[in-house]
Amino acid sequence: MFISSAYYLDDPSLETGRVRILAVGEKEKYDDSLYCRSHNQTVEAVFRPIGHNDHCQWRIYFLDCEFASRTGRLELYNLINDQTVRVRVSQPAKTKHNVVVCFNQANLLENWQLAMHVVEMYRNLGADLLVLPVLNMITELFEVLEQYEQDGLIRIVKGVVLPAVKDLNYDPNEELENVGRLLAANECLYDNKHTAKYIIFSDLDELLLPKNGDYFDEFTRIRSLHLKVSSFEFNWGISAAPAQSANSYDVTRPLKDVMVREVVGFGTPVVIPQKVDAAFEHSPMNAMSSPRHLRLSRTDSWSIKFIFPVYNAALKNLTIPLNFSPRIGFYFSIMDEFNQRLNQNRGLYNKFKSLPSQLSFGPKIEPCLRIQKLRSVPYTCINQRNCLPAIANTSRRCTVLKRTFHVSSFGAGRYLYSSLRTEFSRHHSCVVY
Repeated sequence: MFISSAYYLDDPSLETGRVRILAVGEKEKYDDSLYCRSHNQTVEAVFRPIGHNDHCQWRIYFLDCEFASRTGRLELYNLINDQTVRVRVSQPAKTKHNVVVCFNQANLLENWQLAMHVVEMYRNLGADLLVLPVLNMITELFEVLEQYEQDGLIRIVKGVVLPAVKDLNYDPNEELENVGRLLAANECLYDNKHTAKYIIFSDLDELLLPKNGDYFDEFTRIRSLHLKVSSFEFNWGISAAPAQSANSYDVTRPLKDVMVREVVGFGTPVVIPQKVDAAFEHSPMNAMSSPRHLRLSRTDSWSIKFIFPVYNAALKNLTIPLNFSPRIGFYFSIMDEFNQRLNQNRGLYNKFKSLPSQLSFGPKIEPCLRIQKLRSVPYTCINQRNCLPAIANTSRRCTVLKRTFHVSSFGAGRYLYSSLRTEFSRHHSCVVY
């Protein structure tokens, strides 16, 4: 089992000491000899599996420790052989935010044209914190986003990498649904649980559009009409995005020239973080079946999901009109600010202009991903790592997440792993992390 992170469940103003540990381990294997121990309390570690109806061999777990009061020290303690593992409890964030976007973990990310558009649009529609967990992406894009982070426009966090376990005949990283993005989403939720009023869970190929141009006002209006809800879900409008090069890039164009082909009955979830205890991916009702989750209608706001494979401007008059009314000058002001940012920072300008025009990995892995998503092969673990191209077929420079681990033996072939060192490093291949 890999211990990823730990958080206090209750508001920092309270003295209660409930702690939730986020972990990943073999499916359906619970260790009833594990206890949580502080400097003066020992309580049982209560296991709770988190995940979908997947066919992977590893899954996410919550380990809950019900301490009576807050503790400065937390250990997982094995009752049988008296072994302990120190667990660091994350300190709660202090900066308040109205709207936080928790992006899905970036894995083999190369479509910078769409990623830059989505980041800029979320910022300009009222999100005041964008959080991006990164596993792996082309280096040119990573360097641009690093500059965005330095300017306070986005927060890059480390994604999910699991240890290689010598007693297993497979790699756990290939047996965790969607390479652990649900774990990354839960960590984003708990990092912002007591400081954010709303959290959007989004991919980097989708954009939630508030009808009147502001997320906070839109979400607050919905909340006032449905006082008991803890989350709501915006339908996807399916569209394509036009191809662009760095030399003639218009950051507003995917939305400005959007062509919605259809609107589907599920999409982007938004949560009131104080009212939920777990993050979820798209179509959360499938995972939660919660009466406090509100699925909005097609007459409400939508999210645009840019997954249609071909953009054909000749079909513009046949598309579905948007439920979106931007303010006057909306697109011009975004493009003007974007160009000013590039022109005022020569380093950022040069990095941006070096972004490649052609996708390298997408065409190679899309057939494999399609088979996984359609579950064409029975009992398939949906895991993008299994679709990576061979090293010989890639030439793109990548920034990848590397992690070393501390391991503790708990006897009977049981091991607990925790992070020892985690860093981003540059490679000539995107296929290793």
